[in-house]
Amino acid sequence: TGVFALYNVPNGLVDVVISDSGSASTKTFTVANYGGACVMDTVGDITFNEDLPVTIHGTVKLASGAPVAGATVRAINNVYASPLTATTAADGSYAFTNVPPTLSETLMIAKLDGVGKDTQHVVGGNAGAQTVNFVIPPSVPFEIGKTSSAPTIDGVVNAAEWAASQPIALKYDAAADNPLTIATLPATAYAMWDNNNLYLAMVTDEPNPAGIVTTSTGHDDGIWAGDDTFTAWLDPMMADIPASGSEHWQAIFNTTNAESDIAWYGNEYWNIAADLQNIVNVAKVDTVNKKWSIEVKIPFSGMAIDGGLAAPTVIAGTKWYISLTRERSQTVGGNAAATTYFSVGTFVNTLSALSKGDLNADRMVDYSDAAIAIRIAGGLEALGARKAQGDVNNSGSVDVSDAVLILRKASGLGGF
Repeated sequence: TGVFALYNVPNGLVDVVISDSGSASTKTFTVANYGGACVMDTVGDITFNEDLPVTIHGTVKLASGAPVAGATVRAINNVYASPLTATTAADGSYAFTNVPPTLSETLMIAKLDGVGKDTQHVVGGNAGAQTVNFVIPPSVPFEIGKTSSAPTIDGVVNAAEWAASQPIALKYDAAADNPLTIATLPATAYAMWDNNNLYLAMVTDEPNPAGIVTTSTGHDDGIWAGDDTFTAWLDPMMADIPASGSEHWQAIFNTTNAESDIAWYGNEYWNIAADLQNIVNVAKVDTVNKKWSIEVKIPFSGMAIDGGLAAPTVIAGTKWYISLTRERSQTVGGNAAATTYFSVGTFVNTLSALSKGDLNADRMVDYSDAAIAIRIAGGLEALGARKAQGDVNNSGSVDVSDAVLILRKASGLGGF
C-alpha cells in the first residue's frame, strides 16, 4: 500500500492523477473537495499495465502505388535515446522492433532523396504493433532566386518586386478535391531570399471573397482548425541530422494577418523560444478581382531555437525541403488544398534559363504548359516574350503542333 497527502488543494472537483515511474500508464480519480480535509478511498487495487516493447512497421510508396526501395524512415520521440532509422526494402517495407513504449506523440518521416517526403504523427502505445504507411507525393521542385531589393511586405504581390522569383504553381489533388474548385482556383506561390531573410508570397483566385473563413485573429489560437490559409513547412536540415533526425517549422497564415507557428525539433515545440522570431506577414483580399494574396518575411536568424538549434546558414546551392500550401475551407464551392507537397527548393543567385516548352516559367514542362500553348494558338492568350519557349518546332510561331509536342513531352512520350 502507498499513502500520500496533498496540501493547499483548491475547492471544487479535483482530478488526482496517479502514475508509476516504471509505466507509461496513469490512473485518474475525481475528488470533491469543499473546505476541510478530504479522504480519497479508491475501490480495489490500482494496477498498472506492464509496458512492453512496441513494433512499428509499414510501407513507403509513391503516389502511383509503386513501392519505394531505399527510402529513409525515421521515428522521433523525446523518450527515445535517439531517433530510430530504417531503410525500406525492395517491396517498400520497413520495421522497427523493440521500440520503447510511450503514450506521447511520435513524429515519423519517410523521405526519398531528391524526390520528397511524407510525415505522420502517431500516438504510441505500451504493447503490440503499429502499422504506419507512407505515400511520397509528386513533388514540385523549384528555385529560390536571390533578390537585391527586399519586397515591401504589404500583401500586394508586385511583379517587379518579385522578379527574382519563379512562379510556383500549386497543385491540386484531383482525386481528393472538388473538381469545380480545382478548375476555378489557380494558386501561385513565390519564394526569394537575401542574406538575411526568406521571402514567401502567394496569389490565389477566390470566387467567394465574402465567404473566406477567418476565425483566428491572434497568435497560435486555432488557425489550423478551419480557416482559409497559406501554410509554409520549412525543413532546412532535410531531416539529415543524425543527432535529432528532423528540424522543421510549420507556419500558418490567414487573411486577417493571424499567424501560428510550431517548431518540430526532436518533437514538437510550442513555447515562445521555438517560435519564428520577427516574422512579418500581410494579406490582402481583392473583392473586385476575386483574389487574395499574402506576403511573408521570415528572418533566418529567427529560426534559431534557444538552447537547441542554431539559425540555418544559406548560400547559393543550399537545398531545403519546402511545402507551400493554399487551403480553402468554405461551404460555397467546396474545400480544397493546392500544394507543392514537400519538394526540394534550391537557393540560387540567379534563376536558371527557361527551357523550351516552359511557358509558365516554373522550370518544368508539364500539362499546364500544353494548355497555355493551346490558348496562345487559339488567340485566347498573348504570346508576349515567350516565343523562345513556345515555338518548340521552330516554325516561327506558336500553334497547335507546338501544343501537341509539349503535351507529348509532359507525358514522357518524346522530346524536342
